[in-house]
Amino acid sequence: MSNLKLQIDAFKELNSVYKDKTPYISTVQASIKPLVAFGRLQGSKESLLIKGRLITAGSYKDKRVTGQVIMRSDILKKTLHQWAGLPIYTSHKVLRSILTGDQDSVRDIVGKITNVSWNEKDQGIEFVAEIVDEDIASKMVASLIQFISADFFSDIKTDFNENKKLENYYTGVEPMASSLVYDPRDKLAKFEPIST
Repeated sequence: MSNLKLQIDAFKELNSVYKDKTPYISTVQASIKPLVAFGRLQGSKESLLIKGRLITAGSYKDKRVTGQVIMRSDILKKTLHQWAGLPIYTSHKVLRSILTGDQDSVRDIVGKITNVSWNEKDQGIEFVAEIVDEDIASKMVASLIQFISADFFSDIKTDFNENKKLENYYTGVEPMASSLVYDPRDKLAKFEPIST
């Protein structure tokens, strides 16, 4: 059985487990930067390596509640190694379709996250990814595609903070994938090439 088939089956299983929860596809976005024009990584396949910020601790809008929801750094840091190996899709719609069983096309998978690390200063997750879709890679090299967004399941808890004000924050964050996007919300994202 192929890795993709296993992945799709796992997503469908997660969808049935979380049938009472609304999957939250994050609109917390971050930038990515092409690192090398093209390199041969897997046989004759052309690949592009990219690195950047995947997601940062902070406050974000979420359609499930009024106001902002806080992605706390302690919650985010616990998910760090769960992001490695996850796919990168052309858009959030692809993951939604997979989760609902409407689509299981491999054409919309453009790469995968290969490495992650924690940025203590900026309180965010940095990533390295391999892009194997040549059309998408060429658009990244031309700076037409520059942003990525983290896809995850989560709950939202409302509680009093240390100033005795109610605040919403994410709990039970479970990374699912990432998606290419156009308009980022994560303003701390910076482009960085990997030196070869």
